[in-house]
Amino acid sequence: MSVTSKKLNNRTRFDFAVVFIFVLSLLLGAYVRISQLLPLHFPINDGGLFYSMTGELQANGFHLPAFVSYNHTNIPFVYPPLGFYFVGLLSSLTGWSLLKIFQFLPAILATLTIPAFFLLARDLLKSKAVIALSTLIFALIPANFYWLIMGGGVTRALGFLFSLLTLWSVLRMCTRPGIKYVIISAVLGTLTVLSHPESAIHTVVGALVIFVFLGRTKVNLVKSLIVAIAVIALSSPWWASAIAVHGFSPFLAAFGTGGYRISVLLGFFQINLAQESYLTFIGVLAVIGLFYEMAKKHFFLPVWWFANILSEPRSAVLYFTPVVAILAAQVLVDLVFPAINKLGSKPIEADKQRSWADELLSGTLAKIAFTFLLVYFIMSAYQVPYEESRKLVVKDGDLTAFQWVKTNLPPDQNFLLLTGDDPLMDPTSEWFPALTGENNLATIQGYEWIRNSEFMDMLVTSSYLQVCTVMDSKCLEDWKSQTGLTFDYVYIRKWQVQKQEGVELIPWPIQDSLLESGAYEVIYDTQSTTIYKVNK
Repeated sequence: MSVTSKKLNNRTRFDFAVVFIFVLSLLLGAYVRISQLLPLHFPINDGGLFYSMTGELQANGFHLPAFVSYNHTNIPFVYPPLGFYFVGLLSSLTGWSLLKIFQFLPAILATLTIPAFFLLARDLLKSKAVIALSTLIFALIPANFYWLIMGGGVTRALGFLFSLLTLWSVLRMCTRPGIKYVIISAVLGTLTVLSHPESAIHTVVGALVIFVFLGRTKVNLVKSLIVAIAVIALSSPWWASAIAVHGFSPFLAAFGTGGYRISVLLGFFQINLAQESYLTFIGVLAVIGLFYEMAKKHFFLPVWWFANILSEPRSAVLYFTPVVAILAAQVLVDLVFPAINKLGSKPIEADKQRSWADELLSGTLAKIAFTFLLVYFIMSAYQVPYEESRKLVVKDGDLTAFQWVKTNLPPDQNFLLLTGDDPLMDPTSEWFPALTGENNLATIQGYEWIRNSEFMDMLVTSSYLQVCTVMDSKCLEDWKSQTGLTFDYVYIRKWQVQKQEGVELIPWPIQDSLLESGAYEVIYDTQSTTIYKVNK
């Protein structure tokens, strides 16, 4: 065969429909992840703990400190540090402020997971139609970026990105000869371990499933063992030094917060597996696809799905999004669109010159159905950052109050922050210690690395404390008696009430009771925030 004919053959393999859907997926995915961040002044939701860890790493000359002083809790600095090094060096080298990096970098990393998934799907699947549609669905699954675009995504998104790339490399290692992908898998696996603890667990599980179903040979077993040993060795400077200082207890404590409870497992039966905002099209299609695969006696995807759930339930909804995307796409390609084409138009004879897109959308009704689903997927995906950017960002009034606290009050004071929010979705409470240097007794971030029982106790007591916003001052006294904790100040972010003319900030019911008790006095009051000093 001549060189010219070889080039022509390669060109015929180039699928414009797949490339078009990939580019569309990347653009739409980037838009829904990043666009709502542009008008903001602050990261979404969490990241205060990681912000403090990064700052202390920079202050320590990029040598890992033994503890983190965040919220005066002396948290062991045993969290996988790659994200902190990356963010800290990026800030130091470019002058980009840490807050801006925490605002935008997670969404950028979350966008990069789309091409990473495409690489995995391209090598895993035979059907170009399923490859293309699964990439489009993956880009627009709300569960795929719900937590990644938040400030804490500097580690979560980084870990998920390296997890997908590691699984792609492991798949290639198991299906191709040579040592190239042994080396790449070892490097990517190490980066995954150094990025996020949950990423490491799910990546090991995914790699094991790939080996069992797609690469179960003696050669691949040896390759896998080499990769495992290399990852352990390459990541050892971090985990060995952490264990030498703190022992195994912080790791065991964090492992115990992974959601290993029957209530968490039963939650997966709610079918909203993709965390969609409206009708759960993707989740329902994926469940149908699950049984469709098992009916065909194809067990790779079902086992990968359930292995994610059983290995680490808390973050499983993120790590099984590749499976959900593929299963939903397979149902659309194999069942839904063929049925629509059969009912909506006359059968069209197969034509080798026709692309898979022409075959899939051969009828007018199929084109309308595809357009409807695409619009729905975009709307459902867009709703997530839209809501998060409006409800889960520290308000300007709170930032002003934080600065006032830092400037006007003595250090090492104990605060109670009352916001009425869930402790895990309360950016004001998490960022308060990071930006003021003071101690919020109700902040739970970081306790998962101390003792599991203490984290769960803090979660319960912090949730109960927020109920006090609609009670009276006795509620705070009861909380104080039950926890044995004493506080110097009470910080209250006022109640946001939605009215016809817009959002109005009004005092919580507890605020009048605090003044009437005589035990508290107002030392700071604005339209959004009130701070009370405890009279002693």
